Amino acid sequence: MTSLLLILLAVGGIVLLLILVYLYRTISFTKRCPVCGNPHPDRVARPKLLKIVQSKAYHCTACGKRFYQIGAGEDLTSIPV
Repeated sequence: MTSLLLILLAVGGIVLLLILVYLYRTISFTKRCPVCGNPHPDRVARPKLLKIVQSKAYHCTACGKRFYQIGAGEDLTSIPV
C-alpha cells in the first residue's frame, strides 16, 4: 500500500512539473502571439468564465492559435489555448 502511494505521488509530481514547464514556456508579457510572435493578433470574444477575471482574448491570424491575456494594464500575461 505504501509503495502504491509513493508511485502515485511521484506520477503526480511529474505531471505537475510538466504543466509548470509548459506554462513557463508559453507565458508572454506582451500582446504578441506566444507561439509565432505575430505582433498584431485579432481580438475575439471571451468565454463567460474569463469575463470574471480581467482578461483579453486574441486570435493570431498568422498561426491560428487562440490565446488569452490575464491581468491589467501593461502587465498582462498571455496564455495560449
